Amino acid sequence: MPSAITTSPNSVTQRSTLISRVPAVRRPPLIQTRLIIPNNIPFGAAQAATSPVISTATAPNHPLYLGLDFGTSGARAAVIDDDGRVVQDVKMGYGDNAAADWAGAWKRVLFELIGSLDQSVRSSITSVAFDGTSATALLIDPRDGAPLAPPKLYNEAQAKDIVAAAKAIAPPAHTATAATSTLCKLLTWWYGTGDGGNWRQVASERGLALPSPGSGVYDSGVTALPPPLLLHQADWLAALLHGVYDSGVTDWNNALKLGYDPELESYPSWLMEQALALEARRYDILRNLDLDS
Repeated sequence: MPSAITTSPNSVTQRSTLISRVPAVRRPPLIQTRLIIPNNIPFGAAQAATSPVISTATAPNHPLYLGLDFGTSGARAAVIDDDGRVVQDVKMGYGDNAAADWAGAWKRVLFELIGSLDQSVRSSITSVAFDGTSATALLIDPRDGAPLAPPKLYNEAQAKDIVAAAKAIAPPAHTATAATSTLCKLLTWWYGTGDGGNWRQVASERGLALPSPGSGVYDSGVTALPPPLLLHQADWLAALLHGVYDSGVTDWNNALKLGYDPELESYPSWLMEQALALEARRYDILRNLDLDS
């Protein structure tokens, strides 16, 4: 199987309880691992609109590059060669019932798109790049990537009290204070407003560290229980291929709506001083001391 490189040239580092655990850098090491295509997933190539393959680009040892774009109603896979020519192009919709399980629909379409590629094309892929809808976020178990709650989509405006909470900690007119920002979605989960608190039961059953309702303070004793992890859509999809959900890598477009400062090349102090970020640091310290996890 080919390797997968799942970061962009202007990637930043992001690991979280919901936020960053390590300092952001302009060019972190690329993640290079084996591309995983489970044999038990029906690829359903007949459901995809597939373009013909350019045969001259599939010669032995000819590297190809896969780009995956997940939009609002469907996804597209495009494979190019070193000259930028499109070798194969595949499109697929999420289906009429996707809204009932967005994460499940995205995962299914991801593997069906890859499976729809010609075998000679797929075996020559050396790099993979993902594009998702900015500010679409998931709250997951960092050990296996399982969603703890339904994803919050890019256009889901959060409640007025959550927007007010974001404005209380962020600089005036900051992009992270928009009602549809990733920060506001994070705060909805953190404070458990509306349907934002339903994830706690799932997380508890999975043995994750949990904040005390209302206080926002974690109570996991001296053990290094992993906290829930916030991932952007593109990062979660990439992790389905390389299997590392807490890699700590995201891109600037996603990170900006969480509060990332591109001039400082890090998450700002007004964000990192919040309880939801401090727990992530505590977890890393305890884990590095080899305490129980």
